[in-house]
Amino acid sequence: MTALLAMPTTVASLLGAHHSEVLSGALHRAGVAERVLVGTPQLPSDAGRVLDERVGEVLHRLLDIDIGELVVDGWAERMELADAVLRTRVGRAAEEVRLGDHRITSTHHPTVDVLAGGSPITALRFELVITLRLRRVVAVVRGGLLVDVQAGHLTADAVLALDDEPLIGATGRGTVGALLRLGDGLLLPGPWVAHPRPVERGARATVLPMVRRTGEEPAP
Repeated sequence: MTALLAMPTTVASLLGAHHSEVLSGALHRAGVAERVLVGTPQLPSDAGRVLDERVGEVLHRLLDIDIGELVVDGWAERMELADAVLRTRVGRAAEEVRLGDHRITSTHHPTVDVLAGGSPITALRFELVITLRLRRVVAVVRGGLLVDVQAGHLTADAVLALDDEPLIGATGRGTVGALLRLGDGLLLPGPWVAHPRPVERGARATVLPMVRRTGEEPAP
């Protein structure tokens, strides 16, 4: 189900996943645990619930992706900004840079390994696609730094899927400047500076062990 939200600052909050239970619920509704654990012997009766909860917790951490950082990361390819950075690096001259309507797409593949009794059951490889559509952006560059974004609107779409089946998605709208933490000026990524990605594109989560039963479960 897709929700339309006011512009949040992280992908998790954009998806409405302020708590891991939201993601656990999406996994449960999609029947992920049933598909993953089918045929696995000696698992306790609550193994499905445990898997949903633990995978939800891990996904919640992996989705703590700053949307503003994705914007800045995408601007590394904007030659208008790169040229302004080079022109203003010496001195304190400021330049307004008008960016045409543009789109930034960021695709991630967070992976969660599941074990039972120390043996691998499966690896859940999710796909997260974030699409940012920016309009009428006016950025200010001074001294080689991005110091202000005076105008600009952004629409952000995020969809988390597993095995090509969407689990949760949402759309948010807001101003570009509200997402960026510029401080005294931000050094834009480009060929002159190494800029780490906000998250690894194929981030792999800590293994989630599922406990096998060693005997019969007591009757309820």
